[in-house]
Formats: sequence, C-alpha cells, structure tokens
Amino acid sequence: MPTLLIVEDDPYFREALSDMAEDGNFKASGAANGQQAQQMMLAEPYDVVLSDLQMPIMNGLDLLRWAKQQKLNSPIVLMTGFSTLLETKTALELGAREFILKPFKQTELIEVLNRAMTHTTTQPRSNIDIGGQYHALMIDDLIRKPRADYDLYVSFTKSHYLKIAHKGDTLETARLLQYKQNGIEHLFALKKDVARHLHGVN
Repeated sequence: MPTLLIVEDDPYFREALSDMAEDGNFKASGAANGQQAQQMMLAEPYDVVLSDLQMPIMNGLDLLRWAKQQKLNSPIVLMTGFSTLLETKTALELGAREFILKPFKQTELIEVLNRAMTHTTTQPRSNIDIGGQYHALMIDDLIRKPRADYDLYVSFTKSHYLKIAHKGDTLETARLLQYKQNGIEHLFALKKDVARHLHGVN
C-alpha cells in the first residue's frame, strides 16, 4: 500500500482528504503545515506528498523548494486554484510533479496521486495540446465577463495546459488584472467546450 503525506492546515479538510485517499488504497498521514511536513519527510520516504499551496507557517511553495534543496525523491502534488495561478507558475519552475484543482472528486485525486508516483520525469503531466484543441481567451474579455462559461486553463509552455478554474467559477477582477500585469495575456478553454457553449449545449 503506497504511503501518502497530506499537508493541509485545515484539520477537517485534511481528515476528508485522508478518508478519500485511504478509500483509494493509500496509507495516509497528515501534517498541519510545511514545517511539520519537513520533519515527517526526513523521518520517512513517502511514496507521494499532497500539499496545499497556501498555508500559514510554511506554505506549499516553500516546502517544494526545501524538498528540491534536500534532493528528496518523494513526488509532490500541489492543490491549486484560480487564486494561486502565479504561485502555480513558480511551482512548475521548482519541479512540482502534479497539480489538482480544488474542488475535486475522489476519483480525480486518486488518479493524480497514482500518476505522480509513476511519472519519472520532471515535466508535469498536465494536458498536452494535441492538434490545437485549446482556444485562447483574452484576459480583458474575462474581466468584462468574470464568470467562467467553461473550464479554464493556463499555459506556461507552448504545449502544456493546467486547469485553474471550473465552469461556473467567478473570476476576481483584481486577480485577473494582477495576472495581466505579470505578463499573462490569455487563458484557454477547450474548443469543444466553447463550441458547446455557443450552441447552448450544457
């Protein structure tokens, strides 16, 4: 049974994640912050680590940076969202193995954890744009209509896309402006989702 370390400051969410993971045949342990996770990771080589990005005391980025410096082999999966897009970019550069967008289902969690354990390169297994399946959306257009009509993705490379918002999510204008100031001009949606929306198909 693979071992999992869950790093999450909310005790109720941490317990829920533990239940989901154990139902998926993982042996789960929990840490309330990055500092506690450091001690546990040094004491035991976990098969995979699941960490929130935003936490007090020591956040997910700092934990990822530390693990890289320590040359630890445990793959790290980061829980991310629209509000942590810029942090996600930094996490990619630091070698995060996988990302999962909150909220998520148990099946999504187990799939990502298993994929993180079996993926052996430093390139995250995000979606790959095969055949030009993504449609670019201007940040300015999203500011004018800040409700996501479809799942939204960001691309930090030419071919890999990470989901950062679910259909129906409200996109904060201030956050969109911050992304634009940091050089992010577009978000992306699957062309098939855009077409379904334009034709009124749910």
